[in-house]
Amino acid sequence: MDVRKTKGGLERLLTDRWLRVLAPTTSSKENEDQEEDAKVMEDVYALGDCADILSHELPTTAEVAVQKAKYLSRSLLLQASNPASEEPREPFQYEQKSAVAYIGRRDGVVEGNQQWTGASAWLAWRSGSLEQTRGWKRRVMIFVNWIANWVDGREVARK
Repeated sequence: MDVRKTKGGLERLLTDRWLRVLAPTTSSKENEDQEEDAKVMEDVYALGDCADILSHELPTTAEVAVQKAKYLSRSLLLQASNPASEEPREPFQYEQKSAVAYIGRRDGVVEGNQQWTGASAWLAWRSGSLEQTRGWKRRVMIFVNWIANWVDGREVARK
């Protein structure tokens, strides 16, 4: 099955803003990146590192893939629960989250806010890693590891 792909570098499938895979163009235009020329393939979707949105390139990160997956699952469930609806759903919109980094020795940095460094940024990093962990057993193991590191004094970064 032929599909439309990005040119140069790493080839990825091209989708519209609703994550529907685009059919190849039949025109021989030099600039094929026009949205009005895009024809979608019926019931074919792509997300993750293998897909790129036409004229809306996004980084190939896990955060983008997770947001696309949540969007697509909500859209497909909505479509399945109300198939007669011709209501156009909202297109996918990526929301950049703040980057949080652990520097070491109970110190951290939150990107986008110069005042948020030190212990408060470190706590944000810690709480974020617990929040994103699935399963209570893993959360308990992480917490126990934190306590052991606090008691023993060993960390990833040394002086």
